[in-house]
Amino acid sequence: MSDTPDYTSKEYWLRTINDLAESFEETLIKKFGGGPITEQKLIEALKIFGISWDFFDEAANKKNTKEVHFDTHEKIAICILSILKTEPFRPGIPETKDDVKESLFLANELFCVKIMKTLISKSARMDEVFQMNKKEYDWFIILLNSLKAKLEKPNMKKINKRIISPDDPSDMVDVLWLSQIIYYIEKSYIS
Repeated sequence: MSDTPDYTSKEYWLRTINDLAESFEETLIKKFGGGPITEQKLIEALKIFGISWDFFDEAANKKNTKEVHFDTHEKIAICILSILKTEPFRPGIPETKDDVKESLFLANELFCVKIMKTLISKSARMDEVFQMNKKEYDWFIILLNSLKAKLEKPNMKKINKRIISPDDPSDMVDVLWLSQIIYYIEKSYIS
């Protein structure tokens, strides 16, 4: 048996996301004195991600299916959507500086960026996680925050179902445009 991890396995991704969540929670607590994770929400996010992975993997493997494929970018996109749907980081906003409030308010979006950068770097077999240009990083956070707001709207309850399915046109639009953005981020930083 090889000591090299299988970067393409669902189990590897679930374990990595869980480890990143623990590390991210420690960072939030150390840096801001707050930001605990809601364990049940993280479990729910991982469950949504796992089930959605299976649906996309099955759709990509069907015969005569040319329009559906399932690569790293789509996997990261459904992971991000799972996190934004469940919001495992729901810290109270402390009475403190505005930049601290903003960081805690955006904890789930910041966590999604950490996931994206880590998984892209690992799939590219890089020893260190790449760093994004501040302006691009900020715009990506804004994009994720807008997506989270869309998922929270009362008239979008249909989107808030507990899976992300390639059979649902609304889900596919979110996954495809988000995965395309992730692809361009990867292309910009990974040679």
